[in-house]
Amino acid sequence: MDSFNIVVMLKDGSFVDYDVKSQSNDDYEIIKKGNHLISFKANSNGTWTAYGNSGGIDEELQERITNQLNGFRR
Repeated sequence: MDSFNIVVMLKDGSFVDYDVKSQSNDDYEIIKKGNHLISFKANSNGTWTAYGNSGGIDEELQERITNQLNGFRR
């Protein structure tokens, strides 16, 4: 399992750190302070599918997170 940290800029200009865990190049779990917030599956067409949104992450923040994840996608 790979794990790394991403920093996401929020629309108010502040930044938030998230931990990311990945068991494959396709599935990424977003974690904050040890709590699972949301997971993303990388699609073959370059898009992402969100699932398990236990943190109530809105669509705008989901897009910001996936923009950061694009850099880690192989």
